Amino acid sequence: MLIEVFQGGQIQAPSNVLTAAQMPAGAGFSEWNAKRDSMAYPQELTQVLNKARAELYRPRKWRNYIPVEGVASWAQRVEDRKYTTKIENPILASNKGPTQALPMPSFTTTNQFLPVYEFMLGYGYTDRDVELAAHLGQSLATDNVEACNDAFEYYLETIASVGDTSNGVTMKGLGNLADVTPAVAVTKAVTGTAWTTTTGATATEIVKDLVTGSLAVQTASKENRDCNLILLPLVQYQLAATTFTAALESTALDLFRRIMPGIRVEVWNPLATQGESVTPCAMFMDTRNPYGPRMLMQKEASYGTPLRGINGWFVPGKIATGGVRAIDPTSVVKMSGL
Repeated sequence: MLIEVFQGGQIQAPSNVLTAAQMPAGAGFSEWNAKRDSMAYPQELTQVLNKARAELYRPRKWRNYIPVEGVASWAQRVEDRKYTTKIENPILASNKGPTQALPMPSFTTTNQFLPVYEFMLGYGYTDRDVELAAHLGQSLATDNVEACNDAFEYYLETIASVGDTSNGVTMKGLGNLADVTPAVAVTKAVTGTAWTTTTGATATEIVKDLVTGSLAVQTASKENRDCNLILLPLVQYQLAATTFTAALESTALDLFRRIMPGIRVEVWNPLATQGESVTPCAMFMDTRNPYGPRMLMQKEASYGTPLRGINGWFVPGKIATGGVRAIDPTSVVKMSGL
């Protein structure tokens, strides 16, 4: 750890710049020929870009479900275009005659612009933290950096799942994405469509809901897409995994996996309040669609130059994102009321 020793506001000559490892055993600041009020500036304050991102960064679930789409560094908004296909059939050439006109298939589109917002957090160290690390010849503790990284990632998880309307902004997440296809859950024998009524939905009813939502992806996309991922709130996943068939030979989840192999069923609990009328919902997706849901990311967590504070150093960090969009939302189906 490089330590630059300041005296009287001036950096000493390079020959007097010591590393902590070069300190004599048991030596204090006075034994370095340095004043006791000297301030040590550790290079670890700027370690986040190369070390903390690699070693302390812990991606959350949203990155397994929603790919990142890059945004130009200068952009303040992104065009969000929704496609719908207009189909035309070819005509028999011998019947066309000498005219130039031909049927032309095309896309019809709707357009809007999504703003890209920048958000900031920071981490810091007190003078005592810095001086202790210098005296012991150790690197600064990474807890502060890890907490800042985790806070950034937790916020991105919130945006990816349910969007954000705080700070006067509006960004969409997967749970409230516009133009997705709705699927209707079956009415249960007990009452309503929920899996968590007084006596609970049967395994057959749960499986029927899962199959209905999966096949709805095929219908909405005109069989261009196949569902390969189902996201359930925690309670609904637990019910699917523990509700047995009448003969007790299988749970609803096992039975569904045998009927529809190749479809992942996973937990994403923010969906517990994203259905119509604030009900639990399930999301059925084809994650292979290149025009499906994407997180608009202009800047991953990055950190600037350490700033001198009253009692230590502060390192500002920032991210920039536009939330989730889907150019082709037909590969996403939402089932509310579970």
